[in-house]
Amino acid sequence: MIPDKFNPMKIAELAKAGKELKNELLLANKEIEEMVIMAESPCQTVKVLCNGNGMIYEVIFNQDRLNSDTDIDLSEATTEAIKKVQSEAVVISAERRRKVTEKVGLPSDFNFNI
Repeated sequence: MIPDKFNPMKIAELAKAGKELKNELLLANKEIEEMVIMAESPCQTVKVLCNGNGMIYEVIFNQDRLNSDTDIDLSEATTEAIKKVQSEAVVISAERRRKVTEKVGLPSDFNFNI
């Protein structure tokens, strides 16, 4: 009797599962890279857009709010919007990766950075 670790059928099964995991991760990473996440500062002066990895690609300033008589610290509003959007990106991408691990039968806290 051949032990499981040397069983060609078992090895083929593991290779297939590894390939499926790799494909699922590539798909998830592509989705995360392409998703658009938006957040605004509390005073709605600044809107920031980023992808699922938290990479900011657009900062929009609401000119109507800037021209008003309100006392707005633009630097603080921008920082708040950036923190908010990047926090949302972390949560969303972690959830997407968790779904991949569950789909292939790995623990939800599996670390892919081995």
